[in-house]
Amino acid sequence: MGRPSPAAVWIWMLLLLLSESRAGHLRAQESKVLEGKECKPHSQPWQTALFQGVRLICGGVLIEDNWVLTAAHCQKKKYTVRVGEHSLKNKDESEQERAVAQSIPHPCYNSSNNDHSYDLMLIQLRGRVPLGPKVKPIKLADHCPQVGQKCTISGWGTVTSPRGSGKERRSWLAQWTPSHWRHLASRADEEGNMTVRLTVMGGPR
Repeated sequence: MGRPSPAAVWIWMLLLLLSESRAGHLRAQESKVLEGKECKPHSQPWQTALFQGVRLICGGVLIEDNWVLTAAHCQKKKYTVRVGEHSLKNKDESEQERAVAQSIPHPCYNSSNNDHSYDLMLIQLRGRVPLGPKVKPIKLADHCPQVGQKCTISGWGTVTSPRGSGKERRSWLAQWTPSHWRHLASRADEEGNMTVRLTVMGGPR
């Protein structure tokens, strides 16, 4: 699995912009990414986590054994990528961490304004990750779904609300269903302060 050609890279990008299926990468205000449910451990083996030191900065998706797709606004001068994670607070046996060899933002992305169009970035890892049941690339979508088709998205967040619930906020890999999104969108309309952007990639078929 060598480095993809530039043409293949941007064909991937185009497919990601045009297709929808069962898994995705979420961009939202961190305090709003709530009310999902914990994923079955390692049921999303393509999910990655980007760290700057010990601080989580973004999620991403493994698309090859040394390539990750994430959002361009996540780019930092120095950061690492973890794969095989389930809990951010506990070390997983399958957890692997790699330095970033290079970051390639979409050429049309403009970070100087509030328009997050083309907010996509490829990350080449410094070294390949061994693949297995708990770490493997996502299967990219090759067709558009039918209108009304249900989907589930995953990402790093809390699965309990911090607002006076008294429950522990658990930083696990979580998933959200359409019903969760309807509730979040409704609450966002009332509060007027939630921004959600979704890049959909594909999933198990």
